[in-house]
Amino acid sequence: MARSRMTVAVSEETAAEARRLAERAGVPLSKWVEKAVEAHIRVQSDSEKSRRNRSFRRIRTRLKKGYDLGTAGCATWTREELHER
Repeated sequence: MARSRMTVAVSEETAAEARRLAERAGVPLSKWVEKAVEAHIRVQSDSEKSRRNRSFRRIRTRLKKGYDLGTAGCATWTREELHER
């Protein structure tokens, strides 16, 4: 996988905490930040998939139930009547 450099500006407190956590994890700061960003992206992606799945289930349920068109399930017209000119 190709790597890309990026510059990120954070507060001194955030930088110090990130350095401390990376040191505790025994990894370089850049690797720790990469893993943190990947984890955040994964959570966001999973959340988006879940939201799409909920929408799909809701739409599918509505389609299975159907809509009341006031015809009681019987069309009172023929195809020819609908297409008369």
